[in-house]
Amino acid sequence: MLFSFVFKKNKNKSTTHSLHWNDLDILVVRKSHYRNFKIKVNESMQIKVFCSIGISEQDIFLQLEQHKEWLYKAILKIQTHNNLKPKWNFQTGDCVYFLGHAVRLKVQHIAASQQKVEMIKNVSGEYELHVFSSDLKSKTIQKLLQKYYLSQAKLMLPIMVNRIANKHGFKINSLKLKLTKSRWGSCSVDASICLNWALLVFSEHIIEYVIIHELCHLKHMNHSAQFWNLVEEYLPDFKMRKNVLRKDAHKANFLYAIK
Repeated sequence: MLFSFVFKKNKNKSTTHSLHWNDLDILVVRKSHYRNFKIKVNESMQIKVFCSIGISEQDIFLQLEQHKEWLYKAILKIQTHNNLKPKWNFQTGDCVYFLGHAVRLKVQHIAASQQKVEMIKNVSGEYELHVFSSDLKSKTIQKLLQKYYLSQAKLMLPIMVNRIANKHGFKINSLKLKLTKSRWGSCSVDASICLNWALLVFSEHIIEYVIIHELCHLKHMNHSAQFWNLVEEYLPDFKMRKNVLRKDAHKANFLYAIK
């Protein structure tokens, strides 16, 4: 998540230094080719100011003061977003998501030849994701989960896509499954659809929206009013589903590479 604000200022070498302003540490990056004054706040809560060499510290403080309300709102949004992010250690008891449901991990040691992941209903009637692994390191457990989700996606998503496409009269040439962090799906001019297999963290209700979204691109390769009208024709509540997809996107983070 990145918030930025840009407004025009004059140009003028290349230095980096820190400033302290209103109990905040600001990293100032000055370069001769910069023509704008830019403030950025990244998801690690680092605040950067990008400006030209010719802008004085007094001018920087003045601009920060003028945009103080925007800056504190951006910081608050990132703090809230970060607080909502689940933390995964890939140990027994950790919560992950599958088809819209929160499920607990149960990690167990086993011989390398018997490594597997299984969805099992416990005595209380709740589903648990049992991970049997010869190595209990986080990266190993994550790789086994990735393999499991991809295998389930290969089973489920083609069936869903074919069912929805046939229902609404769409015809596609191919379906690809990839793990991408930038998008949930895409559609090419040759009628090929690509879906992010991390979609399996969402309910079928939400996955259906992504599939409809991409199928509608077969008729409108853009996000014009006509495109959204077509989406709404098939899914009158698409805005609600789209908001859930955006709001709960972090629930798929456990499937992406551990840094």
